Order: sequence, then structure tokens, then C-alpha cells
Amino acid sequence: MRTSRHSHTAAGAALLSIVLLTTLLLSSCSPDSRTDGRFGEVLTVRIAVVLPLSDGHSDNYRTALEWASTNIADATSGLSREIRIEYEWYDESSADMEALAESLGNRSDIHSVIGPYASQHTREFASPLHNRLLPVFTLSSSEAVIRENIPSMTEGKFLWALQEADISQCELLLTLAQRGGADTVSLIVKRDDPYGQTFLDWFGFQSSELGLANDLIIEYDAASLEEDMKRILGSQDTRALIAVPSSAEEARTMVLAQAELRASGAEVPEVYYSDIAMSRSVFEGSGAERLGVQGVSVIASPENGFEVAFKVQTGLDMINIESQIYDAAMLTALAVFDTEMRVLDGTESYDPNNIITRNRAHNRALKRIVDGREPTGGAMTWQPDDMYLTFKALEEGRYVDISGASSELDFDSQVYTNILHSTYCHWQYYEGSFLRINYMTSDGSRRTESTLGCWNWSISGGQTFNEGTDIQYPELRGHKAILIGASYQWTDYRHQADVMDLYRILLDMGYTDNDITLVLENNLAYHSENLLPGNIRTSVDGPNLYGEDIGVDYSLSSLTPDRLLEILTRELDSDSGDNVLLYWCGHGSPGCLVYGDNMLDASWFRAVVEGMHTGGKYRKLLCLIESCFSGSVAKACGGIPGALLYTAANPNETSKAENFDPDLNVYLSDRFSAAFRQAVSDRTDWTMADLYYQLYNHTPGSHVTVYNSDNYGNLYTSTLSEFFPE
Repeated sequence: MRTSRHSHTAAGAALLSIVLLTTLLLSSCSPDSRTDGRFGEVLTVRIAVVLPLSDGHSDNYRTALEWASTNIADATSGLSREIRIEYEWYDESSADMEALAESLGNRSDIHSVIGPYASQHTREFASPLHNRLLPVFTLSSSEAVIRENIPSMTEGKFLWALQEADISQCELLLTLAQRGGADTVSLIVKRDDPYGQTFLDWFGFQSSELGLANDLIIEYDAASLEEDMKRILGSQDTRALIAVPSSAEEARTMVLAQAELRASGAEVPEVYYSDIAMSRSVFEGSGAERLGVQGVSVIASPENGFEVAFKVQTGLDMINIESQIYDAAMLTALAVFDTEMRVLDGTESYDPNNIITRNRAHNRALKRIVDGREPTGGAMTWQPDDMYLTFKALEEGRYVDISGASSELDFDSQVYTNILHSTYCHWQYYEGSFLRINYMTSDGSRRTESTLGCWNWSISGGQTFNEGTDIQYPELRGHKAILIGASYQWTDYRHQADVMDLYRILLDMGYTDNDITLVLENNLAYHSENLLPGNIRTSVDGPNLYGEDIGVDYSLSSLTPDRLLEILTRELDSDSGDNVLLYWCGHGSPGCLVYGDNMLDASWFRAVVEGMHTGGKYRKLLCLIESCFSGSVAKACGGIPGALLYTAANPNETSKAENFDPDLNVYLSDRFSAAFRQAVSDRTDWTMADLYYQLYNHTPGSHVTVYNSDNYGNLYTSTLSEFFPE
């Protein structure tokens, strides 16, 4: 993670700076002594604005951007190029996102897009622009949307997300619940929505890190929302609820349900809403003005004075994203200006008749600007005088350290898809106003780096194991492996790819094809959506794992769950002298594994492990389960002799994918599986305890968990090498 570029000021200094800023801004509408009377060529920059204009905040958005254009015009007055910004406004609530993106992407007069705000709209909008590369400054905070738009080539960047991924917002909401005295939390999110998916993915992991137990996790749809909200609020075990609506309208439904239960005299847990709920349309006329609804939303950093200046300049109270869209207009102007300067000095070129080459040039300019480190210019670039110094530096070919109205403008250093620093406020709605209770950032957390829209955590805690007594086992005579890829859809590419990768590793380490039972649909290498026919990989630049030598024993679709159970417990070519590795990779839900189109509950999996034991099919059994909520299945196997189970996640968590390939539009691997492959490749003499710690610390986003260790033996003396031929 790159270091923070600006030190925080003390509270007194910040207050003084705000006063000075206000005085400065009131006199910033006309050129001052810095101009020399020369006026350069006027560059008209046209920006398409795609925001929810019917959410009651349209005046704020328009005012913020008009103020930005005034300040930019003032800042470039007297320079060799003067910037004049024109806006086109589109209501994302009613526009066809894909059609609009196609239209804007083909226009030579559009320099960038500000928006969309909703994650689903951003997903739809971004897709047609992958080949046009029109710079898009999105307000989406979905980890999935950010990852889907990671470029596979250096010249492929075009999406600039102006908020941290909602991994941070989820953490902050849970922290508020913990500080409010909750020991048990619940979650409600919309089903199949990329915005809610980030919260769903990280809720279990982060609540566990904070020491909070989970009660209910409900995925709602529009028809069931009111009923689901009342059901989760009525749970006797929930002490706090994290509510993640996907629209202002759905947030209003949640708030009304909360108000109705409170009015009935029912004891209702504290509810903490995500940023979507911070909208006037949620509360106006709702009768919930005195309910004290609270939540978290992104906001301008209080240290840079923007919020106070906005109030003084416009007479409006800031709501949420005004500073982000202001920064988007400023960054667009800086990029267009820099591109023109670099064309003049011969260090940049593009075909003026080719929109794509122009867009690439502007994205290159954005990268140069946000990477600027020269300690010259103002610390708050959004102000006209400081903005002038930044434009002046660009005119001279220098790239200075800049900070925006929202926060420091540090973007992910590898792919530039999302900003690294956001400021959030803990807000409360009371008697018609949004009150700022506190400001929060993700600074000081236990994360160790921030790239690709996803946090890596320095995970706390972990299991400890009893040394106990060594269990006596028969002599080790052989090794067997069972590898099961439990999915067949193209979108689940990673499950089959992970199986193939482990299959190759086992062969390299001495297993023969006869030692491996491979259950795999094997339908991806020549799938119609595979742009690299005959290739399967677990990383974008990784080796091809496919080949005609892939020894698939059973296709997934050919085996019913009953037939698979019979094979594993009765027909498997192993005995009580064999150590057996069982690897399962697929989807899961609480208490279940997904097998093709079947849901197999925990009792089915226990029947497999127990049947292998009673059938004498192993000496020792090492199970690796890669799925969401995998701990809820493994814990059912307690008490079975000789079986040791490692899961990608605990019973309340999702497991996490990695290595998204934007060309194939799929994830190529899973984190737990990749961590295991790396551990085995590094060394096979890990003790089983050390293997656990290795996987636990290298599987960010979920808690690797071990089950049934007491019935396996001493994990500090047993080693992984027992499952690999010497």
C-alpha cells in the first residue's frame, strides 16, 4: 500500500484553515494578481453526468458541478489553455445504461462520464466501454464491479471508482454496532445485487474479527422486503441489524417497517443503514423524522474545508457525493489540459480522428496526475488558487502532489480502478436534517495492503490445538486423492480450474493418474465463451492446465449424489493403508454443499466421511472444502476417527474468489485453494498445525477453520508429507 501523502492537521489548525478557506472562496470568482492578462486558447470539455436525478439531491449535484466549472475556469485563466466545462445530464433512474454507454462511447465531443451511482447501473454502463475506454468516474463501491473492470492490459484502464470498496463501509457499520453494545448482529441485503454482494461477502468475516456473533442473514427481493425486514427486526437474538437497501425506495420501506414496529411498542434492535439510505426521499413524509435513523455514508474529509465552503458558497447542506463529483470534474479538466501540454511538447500523441486513441491518452494523463509526487502546489487542490498551481505545474511538465475535495486522490497503484482513501460519516436523520455524529476512515485498521478493490487483512486470532496423545495408525502403504469440481457453469470457471491445478501438482509430486479419482464436468476448455480454446488457467498469465492427458474419471453430470456416495464409500480403490486427500471445490450455502444442480446437506457429507471410515477406505483422511459456509458442513463430521477437515470459511462466511480475468469475464481461482497450492509447492513438511496457520494467514476475507482435530492426532507432530509420496 502506498503511504499517505498528506499528514493530518490538528483540530485547531483544521478549524483555522476552514475559516481562511471560507474567506478565500468568497473572493474567488474573479481573476487575481496571479494572472498576467494573457488568455490562451479555450478548450471546451464536455462531461456526461449520469446520476439519480430524481432522488431529491439534483440541486446539490448540479450546484457542485457548476461550482467546479467556475473554479476550473478561474484556475486556468491566463494559462496557455483555458478550460470551459459543459455538462450533459442523464437520470440513471430512467436511462437505459447500455444504450447510453454505447451512444456516449461513440461521441468525439465527450471527454468523460461522472457516474453512475448505483453498482448495478455501473456494471451495465461499463460493459460497452471496455473497447472504447472513455474515462468513467463511478460512484459505485461494489467490490465485484471494481474487480470486473480491472484491465488485463496496461492500456485498458478507464474506470475510476471514487469511493473505497464497500468492504470498508461494512467494517465501519459493524464497528458502530459493536460500539453500541451489540454482541450479536444480523444482515439484510438484496438478492443478486452487486452492491449488496460486497456486504454479504464480508459480513461474516468482519463480524468474526470484531468478536460479534451472527444471528440472521436475509437476502430479500422487492416483493418480500417489508415482511423480511419485520421478521429480522423481530428476532429475539439480534442486537443490531446492518441494513443494506439497494435503492432509496427500498430504504424507505425498511425505515417504515422499523417505525411501525417501534410505534407498536415492540423492542426493536438498533439498525445501521448503508449509504443508500442517506437520501431525503427516504424520509420526507415518512413519519419517521424522530426515529433517529442512523447509518454510514461517504463524505468530504472534514479537514479540507470543502463541506463548510460548499455551504457558504451555495447555501445548501452537503448530503454525500458532492465532493466526489467535484473531484471528477477537476480530474477530467486536469487530464485534458495535461494531454494538450504533452502533445505540444512531443511526449504524448494520439490520432485526433480516433476516439479510442484520444481516450487512452486521457487515461494515461489521469495516471500521471494521480501519481504525481512533487512537493509543490497546494495541499488542497480543489481550491481555485491551489488548482491554478497544479495546472501551472502541468503546463511546465511537472506532476505535483494533489488532494481533492473528497480525500487524497490516491488510486490503486497496480490497476487504478479504485481510490484508496475515503472519509465516512456516522449520520443520523432527525427532524428533517442529516446530523453528522462522527467522521470515520479506514486508517489504522489491521489491513496490510489495498489493491484491486479488495482489502488484505492481517487476520487476528486463530485456532489452537491440543497436543493430546499420538493416535496409532496402520503402516502407511500408499496415497490416493479424490478431486471434485462441483460446478459446471462457465461463470464458475474457477472451481474446475482449481481442481485441474491441484491435479497437475499431485502428478508432479508423484501421484499417478490411477491414484487420483477425478470428478469434473470438463466442459470449459472448448466452451463457446472461452477466448483461448484449449486453455484453462488459474491466473491471467499462468500456464495452461488443460491437456488431452486430463484423466477425468466421472463427469459431474453423470453422477447423482447417491451414486457419488456409493463410489466414495464402496468402490474407491483405497484401503486402510492409504492416506487419502479429498478436495471439494464448488458453491455452498449454510449447512449445504452445491453439487451441480443439487443441494447436499451436511448429513450427506458426513455419510461420505463416515462411510469411508467404516468401509476401510483410508488410513488418514485429509479433507479440503472450498466453498462458502464450508464450516457448517465440516462441523457435522465431528467424532469420525482419522479424518481432518480444513475449510475455506467458517459456518457464517463466504469464501472468496481471486484473479478476475476481464476478457473471459470470470474469476480464475479461489483464495483458499490458491493458498493451499502455494503451501504445498513451497514445502510438504509442514506440520498440520503449521499448515493451518499458513492457510489462515494467506486466505484474506475468510477464516480457514480446522475440524475434528481431536480425532486425528497431534497436529504439531503430524505432517503434510504424509499425503505426498517421498
